[in-house]
Amino acid sequence: MNTKVSLENELVNNLQELTTAEQDELRVVSSVYIDEYEKLKTEKIKSFENSLYEQIRFYGKNPDLYQKQINGFLKKYEAMLDLLIKEYNTRFIAVNNELQDTQNNQKIAIVNIKFSITFNDEIKRKASESKKDNYEIVMQECVRQLSSCKDEMIGKINEIFYNKDKQLSTGKQSIFEKIKNRFFGKQKIENFVIQPVEIELVRLEDTINNELTNINEETVMNIAVIKDARMQTQKIFNNMLKGQGDYGE
Repeated sequence: MNTKVSLENELVNNLQELTTAEQDELRVVSSVYIDEYEKLKTEKIKSFENSLYEQIRFYGKNPDLYQKQINGFLKKYEAMLDLLIKEYNTRFIAVNNELQDTQNNQKIAIVNIKFSITFNDEIKRKASESKKDNYEIVMQECVRQLSSCKDEMIGKINEIFYNKDKQLSTGKQSIFEKIKNRFFGKQKIENFVIQPVEIELVRLEDTINNELTNINEETVMNIAVIKDARMQTQKIFNNMLKGQGDYGE
């Protein structure tokens, strides 16, 4: 699963109604976001791979003999990383959509300000100016959530996919230990490396599934905050007009 390409394609589809400056800003934000998780993803996979190699070597065996099992573990590990990243990408895209809608609504408010000035309508001018300012606050919340999305994703990846190459502490082996590890190597690898990793990956999958539910629920709540702020902005606008008409959302 190429999470980078998927996110980029989705974001490009949302650039249609933005100005050049807004498009450039979104590209910068999304580029930083993508670079952050791609770098972290690579680090976590490499860390896990190093851990597997080191544990097999610890028992005096050549990791190449277990490459099939290693490749299978790495594939599962990466797939679970991708699931977590994809869920955060869903939030990133949803918040970005809200940001774009808010930007477009603010543009309408600005046009309404110009019309109210032209027609010397003081009530509508003040209502539209208030609406424009309130949309600015909503946009700031969207930007905050986009930044928070990246930080939360990085934190969650570091929490769940810890650096496994730092967990192994073999120390210095005596000649007797080295000979013993080589003699009983295959059995030890099966019992103390292969099976524990298989069990750990099952537990990791359960953890990821629970996290996906939590992240989805948080996303729904975050989007609700933005939508509610836009709705409140509209109510304030309507109250200020006091029956003077509606200049759009």
